[in-house]
Amino acid sequence: MHLALIGFMGTGKTTLGRALGEKLAMPVVDTDAYIVAHSRLTIGEWFAQRGEEAFREAESEALAHILALPPHVIATGGGLPVREANRIALCTHAFVVGLVAHEADIVARVRKDDTRPLAQSGAHVRALLASRKEAYACAHMTVHTSRCTVEEVVEAIARAYAHDTP
Repeated sequence: MHLALIGFMGTGKTTLGRALGEKLAMPVVDTDAYIVAHSRLTIGEWFAQRGEEAFREAESEALAHILALPPHVIATGGGLPVREANRIALCTHAFVVGLVAHEADIVARVRKDDTRPLAQSGAHVRALLASRKEAYACAHMTVHTSRCTVEEVVEAIARAYAHDTP
């Protein structure tokens, strides 16, 4: 079974995905990196040239391809679980871990990252967090990443994954 990490930008999905892949000896795929590699467009270019809806469609297509692979650690884009079909697919084919962090920590982590088209301001981050709360609630497990080390989070997720997967 896949292990999928969902959550808002800046909660640690990519970093923890890599660490979990190493710990569990599983291949890792980041949906944003997958889309960039297959389209040769950066995330910013997707949003500027094709719009957010086209990017969300590309996310859904990427997810379908990834879920057809043998088990992977999947670091999803922050908006991927907003679509109900994506949430259903993830929860059917993966052990889903929701990553959360304090709003101030998220803003601090993403404010200088110009590759994140939706991290325009603290107010915008706050509004997106509120609008995505329900989408992230589908997770089988939720982990708060603000005050934990990567190692602590990896250990907690690895234990839960081993316990909940056949």
